[in-house]
Amino acid sequence: MASLDHILVEKQSPADPFLAPVRSVSSLLRFTPKGLSGHRVRVEGVVTLQQRGGSLFIIDDTGGLYVRCQQTERLKPGDRVTVLGFPAVGQYTPIFEEAVYRRTGSGPLPNAVKATGQNLLDGDLDAKIVQIEARLLNRLESPDEQVLVLQEDQTVFRAHLEDLAGSDKLNSLRNGSLVELTGVCSVQVDESHVPRSFRILLRTPGDIRVLTSPSWWTRSHTLWTVGILTCLILTALAWVAVLGWRVRRQTEVIRFRLEREAALENQYRELVQNANDIVYSHDLAGNFTSINRAGERLMGYSPEE
Repeated sequence: MASLDHILVEKQSPADPFLAPVRSVSSLLRFTPKGLSGHRVRVEGVVTLQQRGGSLFIIDDTGGLYVRCQQTERLKPGDRVTVLGFPAVGQYTPIFEEAVYRRTGSGPLPNAVKATGQNLLDGDLDAKIVQIEARLLNRLESPDEQVLVLQEDQTVFRAHLEDLAGSDKLNSLRNGSLVELTGVCSVQVDESHVPRSFRILLRTPGDIRVLTSPSWWTRSHTLWTVGILTCLILTALAWVAVLGWRVRRQTEVIRFRLEREAALENQYRELVQNANDIVYSHDLAGNFTSINRAGERLMGYSPEE
């Protein structure tokens, strides 16, 4: 190009591009006679989620939109914005690329749509705020985010949370808990552009509500309990066996002593009874209490007399 004289401006850009006509989210990428495809357009909506790096999700009365931008201004869910960007084909619904935005106010968020896994796989709720009940299967953690693996009926999906400030609440979650999640749905498609999976993008730990906690009697806890009880029973049986052996041993010792004492007593009696000398005993009053055979022969009295 020799000079700028070879460039012909057919239409001047507006002094303030944010004064361009507002388009609805549902009309993006739709053919219009004015031929706006390929041009930067303007939409307005409510912020539902802002991701790390600046990109955000907004929603208007007709649908949700993912906006790729690099502005550093922090926004909160509920902020109203006007956005300029180039519409492009997203995973399932249109997205905005190379976008810029201005905050125009704030207000209430739209109500979350109660959904099931099958509803979300249909794709109609892509980029919208949804609410779903699911069973927690596992929790994964990385330096950038926390990921929950969940199951609703036969559908397994993931929930992502970039806000690590409330990790204590997530650490207390137990696998098997029934939770209610509120967040932005993000649908992923296959090569044929058919929805194959979805994610739930959480804004804060408050988007997770525990409905029921799992029973303590899980498979692992039951196995541990059975193992401990088995050990206790075996220990008790071993102690009973040892105690029985000790009792039998002590009984044998006592029986041996009694037999020995009885034998000694019989031997003593034989010695006393067969002694050639008189052997007798008497009480404190002088009455005979026993006498041997030599005494009987000498005195002429029987023991009874």
